[in-house]
Amino acid sequence: MGDRQHPMRAIAAGVMLSVENGQSLSQCLPPALNRLPANERPVLQALCYGTCRWFYRLDGELNSRLKKPLRKPDRIIHHLMLVALFQLRFSQQANYAVLNETVEACRALDKPHLTGLVNGVLRAAERAGAQEPADDAARFSHPVWMVEKLRHNWPEDWKHILDANNAQAPMTLRVNALRFARDEYLGLLAEAGIEAKATRFAPHGIQLATPVPVDRLPWFADGAVSVQDEAAQLCTTLMDLAPGQRVLDACAAPGGKTCAILEGCGELAEVVAIDESADRLPRVQENLDRLDLNATLKQADA
Repeated sequence: MGDRQHPMRAIAAGVMLSVENGQSLSQCLPPALNRLPANERPVLQALCYGTCRWFYRLDGELNSRLKKPLRKPDRIIHHLMLVALFQLRFSQQANYAVLNETVEACRALDKPHLTGLVNGVLRAAERAGAQEPADDAARFSHPVWMVEKLRHNWPEDWKHILDANNAQAPMTLRVNALRFARDEYLGLLAEAGIEAKATRFAPHGIQLATPVPVDRLPWFADGAVSVQDEAAQLCTTLMDLAPGQRVLDACAAPGGKTCAILEGCGELAEVVAIDESADRLPRVQENLDRLDLNATLKQADA
């Protein structure tokens, strides 16, 4: 259960402000996710990752629509509008819902004096549509230094590299080898009407044609599969796991590799999973519990 006191967009704006203030998304997102019920966490994660992914384009547009920057105490409202712009430009959310709920989030953040500004800026953005980006940093949504570095090092391919870097990764699953063979689970997906194929390199991986909520995945809640990118899956396949070993997983949260190690060899003596963030360790335990696996969790700096 979560203990949310603010609308989701307000929580997302707080995460984005923390990123601006120097925290990584991996540091500030987990505590925010823990404030929400499990079924709402993917939505918040998508808002935060999407706003970060398109930050330079969204920020360029927002700054062009503001007559002057917001005062530092009101900076969170700048990020609230960035989250809303992300939804207007890159999501299927109804525009009226984005506008109305963002204004309500502004009130929930105790900034009622800025609701008129938020409403006006977002309604103007809705009417005008997406702007032509002012420069390559905004067009490709990367910092200037990175755009220039890639342009210099790969003059023929830099645009393709930047486009690929902004593409959302496909939804990939890792089949729990203690429960199902990959072909067997592919059959279950087909029966559920979910199009999928085996990954090219990871032996237990499955790539979905389109993302789906995890509650649509057969036996997900009972530990049949986990969501994990193919590259991350390959890490544990390179380990020479054997019965009786004690294995250390440093920087373990959210626990994907910890669980993959335990699935890869069911007779390990112990797996110790450490992470410097106490806020992230509950996610590791949640994954272990769902997969019916056991590991020793410790907060520590690797």
